[in-house]
Amino acid sequence: MCRPRPALGDHRERAHDRADEEPAPHQVGRSTFFKILRNPYYIGTVRCRGAEHPGNHEPLIDIETWQRVHTLLGSSKTARERKRAHDHYLKGSPFCGVCGSHLQLDFLTNKQGHHYAYSVCSGRASKRTTCTRRAIPVGLAEHLITDCYRSITITEAQYAGLAA
Repeated sequence: MCRPRPALGDHRERAHDRADEEPAPHQVGRSTFFKILRNPYYIGTVRCRGAEHPGNHEPLIDIETWQRVHTLLGSSKTARERKRAHDHYLKGSPFCGVCGSHLQLDFLTNKQGHHYAYSVCSGRASKRTTCTRRAIPVGLAEHLITDCYRSITITEAQYAGLAA
């Protein structure tokens, strides 16, 4: 059975009614939030063709607050460690000897329920690199890193230079 098509005026009226409604509120996503924090418009600067120019508008925040926010945003980059469910004292320190990517923790459970922790190359795990490094048991990785730290020494001359 065919339904009659509504007249064009009906569509226009419904579209006009919907245009008067405000859009449903939604949360700002994480990446959008960080784009907002990095936008120089809020300190009175406008970007045009890659260059920044002083805008004609009044800044929304002062430059000191802007710099404090950017100091906080930049400080997380140097840590190279993200807060995850699995904390480990070496997390963020070891790198893959083959491709240079970080080693990440991976936990596996066998059929009997025993848990095993491994250090896995993040480049290989995410297939960003063609790394051939296989997973290393965490105990072995800890032992190798401890041996490496023991071999790092500083001479008396270097110590005196640093102390001065």
